[in-house]
Amino acid sequence: MHSRKLIGIVAVALVAAACGTSADAAGRGGVAATYEGGEISVGDVYAFIPIPQDADTVDADQFAGTLTRLILDRVFAAAAEQDYEVTADDATVAENLAVITESITNGGQIELDLALETNGLTEVSLQAIARQQAIFDEVSIALIETQPAPDEAEMRDLYESQLLTIAEVCSRHILVESEEEAVSALDRALAGEDFAELAIELSTGPSGPDGGDLGCGAPGGFVPEFAQAVIDAEPGVPIGPIETQFGFHVILVESKTVPTFEESRQEIESAFLEADVSVLFNDWLGTKMAAANVQVDEQYGSWTLDPQPAVIPPGS
Repeated sequence: MHSRKLIGIVAVALVAAACGTSADAAGRGGVAATYEGGEISVGDVYAFIPIPQDADTVDADQFAGTLTRLILDRVFAAAAEQDYEVTADDATVAENLAVITESITNGGQIELDLALETNGLTEVSLQAIARQQAIFDEVSIALIETQPAPDEAEMRDLYESQLLTIAEVCSRHILVESEEEAVSALDRALAGEDFAELAIELSTGPSGPDGGDLGCGAPGGFVPEFAQAVIDAEPGVPIGPIETQFGFHVILVESKTVPTFEESRQEIESAFLEADVSVLFNDWLGTKMAAANVQVDEQYGSWTLDPQPAVIPPGS
């Protein structure tokens, strides 16, 4: 199996860290690398590197890192078109570009030139990232569609594991220091005393003055013992004592909304498939990279697939 360290193209922003060696920046002609069906010129690489036009040298590690990303990009785009007839839609690219620009300029508060410089980008690389995202999204959908539906038992297990985050519970509690105090408070609540007034009288927690009101939300926001108790509780019936790291609790669930498995089926199935998409993508692209017959001009480094596709800078 191909290395799963190869992450999605979009996640690898077209930026490489600079480290100590240098390469000639004056001779920007010639071919830096070839791959099955195409080539990448030295000028193509420089278009992605934010350096002064009159610079005599450019960091060789940065050049190699940028060349790596261009090779990945070109092979990725060609494979997407060949395997799935996916190309970058101009309208989608424009939308992606607007979102990315909005992000790096902090909503227009930073000048674009400064934002590009800060993020180690050029306008060309910004366009490329927007295009990559458009292709990646479509390829991801195509990969998901090739997968069989998840196993029913696995989906039910996932549903059960997510109950604490998909349910909504409105609750109150009384927090005391000892189990005996909690039993006494529970007996009084079960006997019909007003729960909120009991919380004001007895609770040592910060919600005590508010009648023990914990508001409404997903049980997953509570400590595990408390969360499971409220998900299991019958609304309107006080329960306890429940011991947590904070002490002993008496709990009243006032209302609870828990989506059924059938109501959640579509979202659960999507979650299963989407969880697999990064592995599917990495394996698919890894296969394409292995078959791409990449050759790098030795003055710019050498190509390797182990442990992941990359141009190794000269002298490394």
